[in-house]
Amino acid sequence: MTSPASPAIPPKAIFIYAAFSLLLVLVLTLHATRGHVAYTMDSLTYRDAALNFLSGHPMKVTNVVSETPVRIPSAQWPPAYPALWASFTLIPGLDIDHAPLILNPILLCITVLAMFWACLTLTGRPAIASIVTASSMFTPSSMAVFGHAWSETLFIPLVLLAFGFLLKYKQAGRWVFWLAAATCIGIANWTRYTGAIFLPLLCLTVFLISCGTYTKRMLHASGALLVSLLITMPLWLHNWNLSGNISGSARGGAVTHVLDRLSMDIETVQRLLEYSLFDFDTVISAFLKIPMLVAALYLVFRAARTSGFRILLPLCTWLPLLWFTVNLAFLFYGRVTQKGIDLDLRMLAVPFPFFFMAISPLVKTTLLSRKLNLATLLISLILGLFIYTGWQEGQRVNENYLSSRTPGWRADFGPVYRDLTESSRTTRALKESIAFLKPSSLVLTDYRALYIRYLTDVKAYAVNNEKDCKAWVANPNHPVGVLLVGLKDSVAWASRCVAANPGWRLFQVTGRAAPSMNVE
Repeated sequence: MTSPASPAIPPKAIFIYAAFSLLLVLVLTLHATRGHVAYTMDSLTYRDAALNFLSGHPMKVTNVVSETPVRIPSAQWPPAYPALWASFTLIPGLDIDHAPLILNPILLCITVLAMFWACLTLTGRPAIASIVTASSMFTPSSMAVFGHAWSETLFIPLVLLAFGFLLKYKQAGRWVFWLAAATCIGIANWTRYTGAIFLPLLCLTVFLISCGTYTKRMLHASGALLVSLLITMPLWLHNWNLSGNISGSARGGAVTHVLDRLSMDIETVQRLLEYSLFDFDTVISAFLKIPMLVAALYLVFRAARTSGFRILLPLCTWLPLLWFTVNLAFLFYGRVTQKGIDLDLRMLAVPFPFFFMAISPLVKTTLLSRKLNLATLLISLILGLFIYTGWQEGQRVNENYLSSRTPGWRADFGPVYRDLTESSRTTRALKESIAFLKPSSLVLTDYRALYIRYLTDVKAYAVNNEKDCKAWVANPNHPVGVLLVGLKDSVAWASRCVAANPGWRLFQVTGRAAPSMNVE
């Protein structure tokens, strides 16, 4: 981080470089998305929660398991993002599906400016802050997040603002900055439950960067933690009363073969980072990966011989690396202790910016040396590759929107996130195949019932087995209905279920209308 003796930065220079970063990222994002925002099932759940906010039922979601009650608590889904989504529909001319078209760019702008502010504080150079910010925002993980209606679009700027306030606290020493950081972390916990990891991280960071006596540092660290807990605790208590769990529900339980899974997860993260650097291109990776790794190891070895371990001493150089490492470790922990969580580019969108912050002082030292040496070439190549990958990913998504009206944001090397909006070809195929359904129809489905409700006006409910299905069909209040199945494994029990009541009809969705709900 800059020292007090550093020369003052002209406000005009800060404004110009911040505006340049903002314009560059906005232009690329809008070029890629063509003004669209994609939906996944998470998006539809947040959309439903937002609609319930607007109807006067905050922190509720539609019950798609049984007819009563009509709404159930949305403990599993934190309320901050759907509340913000709902608030944007109060703007004249914006309905529930047009609000994200305005909300996403605004949150993207806040994210870019928060990232620029943090990098500027770390390096003291607006030009370097601009380069690092653009490189960070051009990663496929960041672009995919802001191409969807996901809660990460709110969570990421909150976390980056918190980190920026902590850097400012280190610089100015005023308690108001750790108070602002603690407030951001508290709100972040109302946005995503993974924000819990930032509570101890906030406390540790304030303690490490505080000046003064041990007692003063402990007071400030404890104060920051207390403020965040005071903001977060009402949500946790609400969830605990409902489900006995602060995150609203049990998340699956521990898995077996922990070491094997951890090894697989480390390999997955390494692969995703590699894809983000080499544009998902195995040829580029094959030619550049080994030479770049050798060059990096040589530079580290040479720096260690020249300076010993002094390279590791500046705390604010390694503070972003601490946040990056803790976030990544928390992802591994989530995979080891919970079932059904798969690492993908979306999950890397939170720790990724801290990686770029961690290398920003190195970028500054290298690029400002004005010497054409191995370090300059390596850093320039890495940043150039990130920007190239971002541009290529944006261009690919743009072409996908033009050709098929669906973005195909990458989730991994091959799979892409499935867009569930009515503009996508798959969703249109499904809607056409169930066009026979009437608003009065009762529909049971092994699809996501909320998805069927989004596409139609029918009352759709979820069933996943023969026992639950027969309970519905045997109900005298439902003499007729439709059982809509998309999974091949469901056809057998669904056929036996409708056979018990001739008034019920079995309809199987096939072809393009019935791929995976999440990725394709």
